[in-house]
Amino acid sequence: MLICITFRSKGAGLQINTFFVLFGDVVMNRPDLSATYAYRDFKSLNVNSLYSAMGSINWNKGWFFSTIDNKLNFLNRNLSPLFNMHVPLRSVNVLNSSCPWYNSKVRAAIRKRNKYYATWRKNLTDTSWRRYKAIRNKTTAIIRQAKRWYSYTKLDPSLPIRELWRNLKKFKIHCQESPECDIDLDELNDYFISVGTKTNCSPILKESSSCATLEEQFQFLTVSELDVLKALSKIKSNAVGDDNISLKLVRIVMQYIIGPLTHIINHCLTSSCFPAVWKKAIVFPVANKTNAIYAGDYRPISILSTFSKFCENLMATHHSFHVSFVQNNCLLSPLQSGFKQSQSCSTVMVKILDDIRISFDNGDLTLLCLLDFSKAFDSVDHKLLCLKLKY
Repeated sequence: MLICITFRSKGAGLQINTFFVLFGDVVMNRPDLSATYAYRDFKSLNVNSLYSAMGSINWNKGWFFSTIDNKLNFLNRNLSPLFNMHVPLRSVNVLNSSCPWYNSKVRAAIRKRNKYYATWRKNLTDTSWRRYKAIRNKTTAIIRQAKRWYSYTKLDPSLPIRELWRNLKKFKIHCQESPECDIDLDELNDYFISVGTKTNCSPILKESSSCATLEEQFQFLTVSELDVLKALSKIKSNAVGDDNISLKLVRIVMQYIIGPLTHIINHCLTSSCFPAVWKKAIVFPVANKTNAIYAGDYRPISILSTFSKFCENLMATHHSFHVSFVQNNCLLSPLQSGFKQSQSCSTVMVKILDDIRISFDNGDLTLLCLLDFSKAFDSVDHKLLCLKLKY
């Protein structure tokens, strides 16, 4: 390969060009765009066979276990083998997909072009060359038209927003690829679990955080099977957690496990005991910046189990009951606007501006101090949080 390097220097009003010609070989390997993916083959699922296997199991046995962990283990232990048997995990090799616009019309045009090219190479006549040139230009126009049409159909503004954003990411438009994490996973794990323990809370505050005596004791409301079905319709994430049970499978077999699942969730709410399996998550480190170097430059993204999403969703549906209990017992500061009904950032701004105007009218010196906590949620002291929840 020929490389020409030009140096331009300006002196005494003259421009001097100096050329150096270098000769060398550059080896460029074509990138391998093929990849292997694993997926669950739901298309070949025999629903009748799965229903027959589900019906042969007495799912009500899980009700007689004493602990919630044993109840949940019974459900997962019977559901996971059926999942792996009827919806097995398959691997597929995806070849180069850099030409998604390639269709039958383009294929036929390319074959015809290659045929005329072979004829010209064989005869080497002007007539065969003109015919090949005309077919080549026509093939080029067909390829360009196919590319243009593919782009128009995938980036059509009338498409649903979710599908349009998915296509934008495929086209690498407004999509920032997360850099590969080169940090040791144990180091990342140690950092993630140590963030909440780095804050030093005042010992006086801990000692003075005594439990309040209330006439009314807080209790979670139990749920019905209909509530669980409503929660199923609200969950949109198909991410599979540590239990390897997907939301798609749960939708298929929900009629068989709705009773045991509702019983497990109610036992969790009434006993205030969260299953140990639901506390496990698959953690992915995601970079907060493009040039992530240290462990502090990453944040953890946790993929929870599917059944734990049901419990969290049902607890969120009772948010109005929780808020009314807290407000009726005056457990929050009257100056707090966050997580309160009919209050927002606007009410905070109104309160601050009103205090400033009153200070101006009184002739007082007014100072405003704004604090921005870095990693506020990650820095919550867990022991202090547990003391606060005892109210």
